[in-house]
Amino acid sequence: MNNHQNAIFHQITNFLKTPLALLGVDLKNFQFNKICHFANHPYLCKGLSLIKVNLSVLFKVTLAYLILQAGFLLGYSLHEGFSALKGYGMIDPNHFVFNKAYNLAGTILSHKDGIFGIPLHVLFGWYSKPEWVQFMMQYVFTVGMFTYWRSYNTNK
Repeated sequence: MNNHQNAIFHQITNFLKTPLALLGVDLKNFQFNKICHFANHPYLCKGLSLIKVNLSVLFKVTLAYLILQAGFLLGYSLHEGFSALKGYGMIDPNHFVFNKAYNLAGTILSHKDGIFGIPLHVLFGWYSKPEWVQFMMQYVFTVGMFTYWRSYNTNK
């Protein structure tokens, strides 16, 4: 330990002396800079693991979720970009990019107020009235990434 670290520990010791003295704790023989290694005390490590987690499954589920969210963000960013261009008058409101692939607004699958649409929107990026460009980009990206992931894992 270098002198700078010793000076820091000395400052911590001085800072803690008064409150700990009031609690009846003596720091005279206590060393802040002493490191406790669990390898030297194996009895401390027993029972620390409460459950066993298969990290491979955890990472696969996480990656699948990230692919779904990335596809949603790609599609929704196109939707917002086209809406902004329409708002600034740069694209005509009747332009073909605003043609809806489907419109499930007002149903239970509505992403804003549907009983199934809201959880689907939050968890998986569901959008109940996408434009064709948004729909195609979102699902082409998502299916493409899952296809790449599967081919990558089968080639190993």
